[in-house]
Amino acid sequence: MRIDGEHRFEVARETLWQALLDPDVLAATLPGFQRLERVGEHEFAGALALGVGPVQGRFEGRVRLYDLVPPASYSLALEGEGTPGFVRGGGSLHLHEQDGGTRLAYALDVDLGGRIAALGQRLLEMTARTLTRQALKNLERRLREGTAG
Repeated sequence: MRIDGEHRFEVARETLWQALLDPDVLAATLPGFQRLERVGEHEFAGALALGVGPVQGRFEGRVRLYDLVPPASYSLALEGEGTPGFVRGGGSLHLHEQDGGTRLAYALDVDLGGRIAALGQRLLEMTARTLTRQALKNLERRLREGTAG
């Protein structure tokens, strides 16, 4: 499954970059995250509660960032597993200065397995896009309120 898109933030690129590397900010803005902690210089471990249709459960996983080009881009690899199945994937994130703000462009390719994969591609894509929009709006609100640092 591919998830990609763009979102514009009314903050400086450096401010957004710092927020995207802060596990406390990410855990507070990503729907369903119960825990996210730094376990290495650019590696995070966490727990996510997720419900998609009749399949609900908790994932434990890791995200590793690499090819960092501050404050412009990074690539990421993710993997997790839990009662609903497993998730593996990777992608990239790019920040572009634009009209006094920052445009975030993202692309992720994710493979799902187990019970969650049986739900159907359309439902999974809709859910992933909805969660992504919620996370970006939560991050935007947090940055606007000035509490991201």
